[in-house]
Amino acid sequence: MKLTGFKISLLLIVFYGITPFIYINIYDYGKSELSDFTLFQLKYSIITVIFLYIINKIRFLNKRNLVSNNNRWLSINNASKIYPIIFVSCLISFFVNPWSQSREGLFASVSALFRILWILVTIPLLKTKKSKFLLLLSVILMFIDGSRTFVFVIFLYYLLNNYVNKIIIIVGFILVLLSASFRNGFYSFDLLYGIFGEGVNGSSGIFQVLMLPENISFPYITHLVFTLFQPFFVLLSLLVPSSLINFDSSQFISVNVSNFFAENYYPMGGFYILSEFIYYGYFGIFLFILYYFFSFRLTSLLLDNNFIKLSPVLLFMLIKSSPYTYWKWVIWFVIFQFILKKISIIIKYVKLA
Repeated sequence: MKLTGFKISLLLIVFYGITPFIYINIYDYGKSELSDFTLFQLKYSIITVIFLYIINKIRFLNKRNLVSNNNRWLSINNASKIYPIIFVSCLISFFVNPWSQSREGLFASVSALFRILWILVTIPLLKTKKSKFLLLLSVILMFIDGSRTFVFVIFLYYLLNNYVNKIIIIVGFILVLLSASFRNGFYSFDLLYGIFGEGVNGSSGIFQVLMLPENISFPYITHLVFTLFQPFFVLLSLLVPSSLINFDSSQFISVNVSNFFAENYYPMGGFYILSEFIYYGYFGIFLFILYYFFSFRLTSLLLDNNFIKLSPVLLFMLIKSSPYTYWKWVIWFVIFQFILKKISIIIKYVKLA
């Protein structure tokens, strides 16, 4: 059975629905004030997964295989030449501005671009003898940078394409989990922290939103327009400095969270997309499904058939990123795809000459 991007989406929603409920109500004996919220989140997640599954079954989502073996956008030979340069660049960038230190500003943007480039040059090589070496380099970058998402994406793609040594995948998964504990001190150096810590902290925005008072000033229509038309606003953000206009659809919830709790939206970092819709109650499930399938369709149109292999990666990011961050990923993927294809064509003509 193929583990498609759609199935990954469902698994993530189930994971972020179940783990907070188990941790708060069983491991913590229901002592936390978040107990009722975790039950609501669990029911919300189950209903969302059921409706996504039903809509998918009636062919609202394209049924074609989301994992393609075509790899013409960047040849293995060219990727082999480029990856050492990208790796060294990632090392320098991550040492200067790791994800765990700062996620805003010029250097943070440079680091984010190198994470994307590392994914792009690594994926073609996962079908070669260099695959295990590339996985090791990815883990090294993860411990230096502090971000686990880009490494998880690489291991996920490795798994999806069946170039799998199960021991390698298990070890890699354990290292990703332990990296969370390592950042929080040796006293919490265990696998349970990595699992439940990701489940609770990774969806902490849900609890922040649910704890907001009902009488807050929230621009519902503006928020929905920014969310659904986020691709257009991301393109505008490339032309207009964020200091002049903030095009991030998450700003509306973020402002209310900051004002009410005096802390950042997702203070531990990360993101979970349902926190953008749960304030609308159960109607938010309909809005999320609309956003999900709209985003999938538009992503499929922007990325050609030779690049559709990254759909599982992008659907993973669709759940784990704010709309603004997701569409920045997609747009940069499209830009780098175009550049790398042109480079491959130039190299081909140079060789013929």
